[in-house]
Amino acid sequence: MRAWAEPHRASRSMVKIAAFLLLLMMLAPSSAEARLSSGLYCQHDLKDVQTFGFKRVGSGRIVFGFSDWFPSKNNITIYGRANWKNGRWVFERGIDSPNPDERCRAYIKISPRGRVEIEGDARALCRSQGGAGTFVRHSVFAPRTYQKRVSTELDSTSDFFEYGDC
Repeated sequence: MRAWAEPHRASRSMVKIAAFLLLLMMLAPSSAEARLSSGLYCQHDLKDVQTFGFKRVGSGRIVFGFSDWFPSKNNITIYGRANWKNGRWVFERGIDSPNPDERCRAYIKISPRGRVEIEGDARALCRSQGGAGTFVRHSVFAPRTYQKRVSTELDSTSDFFEYGDC
C-alpha cells in the first residue's frame, strides 16, 4: 500500500508545480507586449487623418499624443500622461472645470498585438482641445497602421505636431 501512495504524492506535487509554471508563463509579458513599449500610428482615408503615439514612462504611465483631423478640416489634439486604471490607460485634464468644454477624459487601450483604441468620455469630450465641432471620438488603429517606435516625437507637444510621416 505504501509503494502506491508515494508515487501518487509525487505526481500530485508535479501537477502542482506544472500548474504554477503554466500560470507564471501566462502572466509574464509576451514578446509582443515587450515590443510595444512605444509606437507611432497613422491612418488616413479620403475624409480623416489620425495620428497616435505613445511610450511607456515608468510603471503604470504612458506619455501619448492623439491628433484627429475631421472632414470639416478642424483638428483636435490631446497630449499628456495617462495612468493605468481598470485595464486601460486614462488621461484626464480639467475634470473639475465648471466649463464642460474644458473637461477632458480619454480612455486608451493598447492590445499586445498592437491594436489601439481611443475613446472620449461622454461627459468630458475635450472640446476645448480642438476646433469648432471637434471632440475625442471613438477611434481604432489597426496593427497595420503602426509606423515605427517612438524616438523624440513625444518629447513635447510641438514635437508630436511635427511628426508628419503619415
